[in-house]
Amino acid sequence: MPRPDSDEVELITYLTVLWKWKWLIVGGTFVTAVAALLAGSQTPRTYRTSAKLFLTQSKIPGPDRGTLDPSLRLKTLVEIMYGGSLAAEAIQRFKLDSPPHAVTVQRFITNVISVKLKEDTSLITIAVTFPDPQLAADMANYLAQKAIELNAGFDGHGALSVREYYQRQRDRARQAVEEAQTGLLDFKRAADLEGLQIERRVLMEERVRLATRSAEISIQLAGLQTRARELSEAIKDQEPILTLRKSIVDDPSLLAALQETGATSLKAVPALQIKTEEINPTYHDIRKELVNAEASLASLGSERKEVERRLEKNRERLADIEQRIGLGEFRLTKLTQPYSQAQESHDFWRRKDDEAGELLALGTPELRIVEPAAVPPGPLRSKAAQTAAFASIVTLLSLSLLAFLLEYLKTARDPF
Repeated sequence: MPRPDSDEVELITYLTVLWKWKWLIVGGTFVTAVAALLAGSQTPRTYRTSAKLFLTQSKIPGPDRGTLDPSLRLKTLVEIMYGGSLAAEAIQRFKLDSPPHAVTVQRFITNVISVKLKEDTSLITIAVTFPDPQLAADMANYLAQKAIELNAGFDGHGALSVREYYQRQRDRARQAVEEAQTGLLDFKRAADLEGLQIERRVLMEERVRLATRSAEISIQLAGLQTRARELSEAIKDQEPILTLRKSIVDDPSLLAALQETGATSLKAVPALQIKTEEINPTYHDIRKELVNAEASLASLGSERKEVERRLEKNRERLADIEQRIGLGEFRLTKLTQPYSQAQESHDFWRRKDDEAGELLALGTPELRIVEPAAVPPGPLRSKAAQTAAFASIVTLLSLSLLAFLLEYLKTARDPF
């Protein structure tokens, strides 16, 4: 059962560790805070201003559909203002693509302009954030005027027809789809990935067959080599020619011949010995089997070399096929992605074109500026202090954990 003051002892231990490593913790936190403040102070100042527009309901009904739903028109205007065409017009109008600004279309849409539609109202806020306060106000008012022109284009008689804009975007998207599709089909024909995959499958099946045959040959060679060694040892104990000694009595034909010649001393006949030489059939049988085994070894050795040569050729060809397939599939993915994106873009602009056709049949509400953008009196508040504070807290916690870890490692290394 723990002692009542165990928690106090642990707390004192923790505080002791923190106090021991205080210079590391305090110094590291201080350095991080100063670095964050310096980095924040180097951030260029930016100014933010906004223009507000209000869409009044049309008093003139449309030919077949009645008055226009403001939310549909406002959402359409916001989508158009986030499109690349208006961004490109603003960049060209204020020469933002030249130094010192060098603003791209994507950067303009992401960092410079912000268009917000207030829910359940007919109010649009166009905000611009830029290092130059006068340019920020001019761009906000310019975009507000463009929004008015866009709204006027909904009736088909304004300077800019929204439907024509959508149709242009749709046509560009369709052209992009056709170009991407053509490139994709041309690459598929040139790469012949299906043919390469079939060849790869055939090569892999052939590799299995060759590997199986190579294993079979190795087993057969091992057996034949063992048999050849056994035969080589066995033939050492055999002589090609056998020398035989036998008594003349053992040969009935010789004995009969002597009797016909009238030999008188037949008592000495059994003492006569005949020396003969005969072929050793065992030796020649072993020799024949040994020759056959050596011939089989030579044949199998040649076959194994051929199998190994074909296996090596198969591996090289398969590696080349794998590389070509890998590069082809990578390139195919790269070509398929823009094709899919172009197809999605075309579907989007086609839907918008259909919606614009419906909007053109409706009445035309008036969009007017209710609060033009003014030159901002001062830059946006710097977040350097908040950033420094956050960085300091994170550093303080990290260094505290590091202190405990270092103390633990020191204690584990030198427990006494």
